[in-house]
Amino acid sequence: MKLGIAGVRPGQEDRLKIAKEIGYDFVETSLAATLDWSFETVSDFADFLADIKLPCISTNGMFPPDIKLIGKDADRVRISEYLNESFEKIAPLKTKVCVLGSGGARRTPDGYSEEKAYDEFAQLISETISPIFDKYGKILAIEPLNYSECNIVNTVADSMRVVKAVNKPNVFTLIDYYHVRYNGEDIESFKNYKGFIKHVHVASFNNNRRYPRPYDGENYKRFFEILREADYKEQNVSIEASLIDNGTVCFKNAAMSAYSLLKKL
Repeated sequence: MKLGIAGVRPGQEDRLKIAKEIGYDFVETSLAATLDWSFETVSDFADFLADIKLPCISTNGMFPPDIKLIGKDADRVRISEYLNESFEKIAPLKTKVCVLGSGGARRTPDGYSEEKAYDEFAQLISETISPIFDKYGKILAIEPLNYSECNIVNTVADSMRVVKAVNKPNVFTLIDYYHVRYNGEDIESFKNYKGFIKHVHVASFNNNRRYPRPYDGENYKRFFEILREADYKEQNVSIEASLIDNGTVCFKNAAMSAYSLLKKL
C-alpha cells in the first residue's frame, strides 16, 4: 500500500518535510479549504510539494456546508460555479481523486423521502458533477459517512447504490476504515466491489479517530487483506485522523508509529 496524510495545507511545510522523511508517498488536502487560499498560495504550495517530491494526489472536504446538494436549497448553478472555480484554483496541485464526503452539504432535510434524496443525489452527480469532473480529468470518490455525521450514504453499500445509479466512468466509491468501524459494517462484503474502489481513508475507531498505532485494538491487517482481495489497484491509503495536540513532536511521533505499523501489512 502507498500511504499518505490527509488534511494538509499551506503553512505546514515543516510537518510535510517530516512526512517525506518518514517515507510517506503522498498527501491529501481539502478542496473547500481553498476558498480561503489565493491562487498564489496554491501555486507556492504546489511548488513546495514538487520540490520535496510529495505529490498531492487527492482532495477531501469537497463542499462547504452552506452549498446544499439535496433538497429545495440545492442550487446546481452555484454547485457548478464552485467546482469550476475550485478546480481552476487547484490546477497546480495536479490532484486526480476528489472525495465527496461533505456531510453538511449533502444532509437531507428533516422528513425528506430517502428514495427522493438518493434519486436527487445520483442525478446531481450524473448531470452536473460528473461532467465537470470529466472536463478537468478528475475522479470522484463518494465517501460513506457514519450515522452520526450524515443521514444519507452512510455505508459502503449505500455509496455503491449511488455509484451504480450514476453509472459513469469517473464515479467510484471510497472506503473509510473509521466510518466502517463506527457503523459496524462487514468488511468481508467489500470483496464484492472489485473495480469500484478508488480511494481509502484510515483512522483508529478505538482511539477516537486518531492515528493508527500498535495495540489500539484494530484489525488493520484484515482490512488491508480485504482491499487486496477486492483488487484495489491504486493502493492509496490516506491517514485521515486527529492528533492529541497540534504540535510538531506529536505529529512526528504519531506519523512514525502509524507508518511503521501500516507499511508492514
